Amino acid sequence: MKNNNPDPPSEIVEELIGYLQSSKLDKLLKQLDHLITEYPKSGTLYNIFGVYHKVTNDVNKAGKYFEKSYQLNKNDPNIINNFANHLRERGNIDKAIELYDKVLNINDKFFQAYNNLGIISYEKEDYNAATSFFMKALKINPVFIDSIVNLGNTFRETENYDKALGLYNQVLDANPHHYESLKNRGILFFRKNQLDKALIDINKVLKINPNDAGLQFNYSEILKKEKKYEEAITALELCLKIDPKFIDANYSLGLLYKNKALISKAISFYEKEIEISPDNHAVLFQIGESYIMIGDYEKSISYLERAVELDNNNPDYKTTLAVQHKISGNYKYAAKLFREGGSNRWRENELNCLYLAKDNLEDFYSKLDSYSLEDDSSPLISSIHSHAETVFGRTNNYEFCKKPMDLIYKKNISEIVGKESSLIDDLLSDIETMETDRVSQLLLFNGEQSAGNIFSLPFDSFKVLLEIIENEFINYKERFSNSSSKFITNWPKKGEVKGWYIKMKKGGHLKRHMHEDGWISGTIYLEMPENNKKNEGMIEFSLFCEHYLMDEKKNLKGHSLALEKGDIVLFPSSLFHGTIPFNSDERRVCIAFDFKPSYI
Repeated sequence: MKNNNPDPPSEIVEELIGYLQSSKLDKLLKQLDHLITEYPKSGTLYNIFGVYHKVTNDVNKAGKYFEKSYQLNKNDPNIINNFANHLRERGNIDKAIELYDKVLNINDKFFQAYNNLGIISYEKEDYNAATSFFMKALKINPVFIDSIVNLGNTFRETENYDKALGLYNQVLDANPHHYESLKNRGILFFRKNQLDKALIDINKVLKINPNDAGLQFNYSEILKKEKKYEEAITALELCLKIDPKFIDANYSLGLLYKNKALISKAISFYEKEIEISPDNHAVLFQIGESYIMIGDYEKSISYLERAVELDNNNPDYKTTLAVQHKISGNYKYAAKLFREGGSNRWRENELNCLYLAKDNLEDFYSKLDSYSLEDDSSPLISSIHSHAETVFGRTNNYEFCKKPMDLIYKKNISEIVGKESSLIDDLLSDIETMETDRVSQLLLFNGEQSAGNIFSLPFDSFKVLLEIIENEFINYKERFSNSSSKFITNWPKKGEVKGWYIKMKKGGHLKRHMHEDGWISGTIYLEMPENNKKNEGMIEFSLFCEHYLMDEKKNLKGHSLALEKGDIVLFPSSLFHGTIPFNSDERRVCIAFDFKPSYI
């Protein structure tokens, strides 16, 4: 009697499956090549061929064999399910769902199909549907590990952490080295900020498989939270070596290099991310912000404008773009962007732009007075009032800091660390060896300024200096504790100290300005040029600034402060200041810093 079955006998099929399960892939391929000539219409053999090519990471061949298998046998749930899995993984979701439904119409106990429908719902972030599908799979097969882990992941995403942890532990109790459970439990611990536990699980998984790009990325995220930035960079580099197009890896590397003040390098990684995700507005914003940090304002504007186009409602994007248009002299357009951005302090920035525009001052002063009644905590508004009073004799009723000249503080660091301390030499040495980029500073002449925040860098000298500065803030407040100025009485409780070095050579100087983002500003002087002529190289304070409208009839002058090596000077950020040019051949090197309140 003729055998009409297109498939080989079941014992042969079981032997082939055994080769797969024991990873004897060479034997499997040899046997398949032999059998396919004898059974050319076997959907089962083509299905196993597909699995072989999937295991060996030849996705295109796997897809062709799964499709051929399905064409030969459209009623076998295993064949249909494998073809549907391939389509799902290639993004053909609708067709995959259609085939999973077909599987369940043939066999409503085929739990793998419920699991795969759950995966689709999970990836669509439809967690209710995902939960339902995974539970249906587990009702049929309570020990199906894939669905246990997937249900745990779903509970994790809905922040039902106890249930998720219980499911991961259920698998790990039976198999302490189960890869997916360890990996996903590590992610759960990371979400719960239990970093020690997260690192234990992730390190176990890395020993099992260090070539998982997603795992290396998650590992880098944990390391970043632990402030182990160099290790995080290594993990991300491994992630990209495994998968050069891994989403967000280049972006994350860019953020880390930005934190190290290696801005050009950060930009290079951001741009690689944009090649992968051209419409990622968060990355475009970071590129724009990074170009600001190295002083390329034209490029900055182009990237920021693209970010705004893609996310027109993001206040950070519009506000940062507004700052660049202000720097470029487009004051009225900048004022409009500040207004549309609606950041916490947009009105003071809008007023600043309108004052810089130098027209319709009557309307401007009306808006200034109205705003000043509502908010008395703005260094920027305080500086405008000081300028208007000094240049135009306008009454200053703004209570933030009416007399900033009275709030200048100076101390030499030798009084703090002793004359024998090597701190200044250590700071100079670290400045010379650090790899930070330089800022193209529009106000700085014959000099260079570091990019980023010098206090975020891993140098002990900077850490020591930061502690000294923070302690001097306390001393400063104590020194001026009798002041009724809002600058003293409303001192912010939270904020960050940001610093940068400035090196100047012969002819170097810094034009008059104030620090809009600061509350209190300061400088420590590490090298000072020889003072051959009166006040050369000294800091000069004033209550006016040439950026605003000036009265040419008034010959206004600033007030210089004598300085020597090791001096620390603190002053309100609302106070205008600059550097008097010097003609000595010696360098002038200092570290400037701001205390930036968290709400500014």
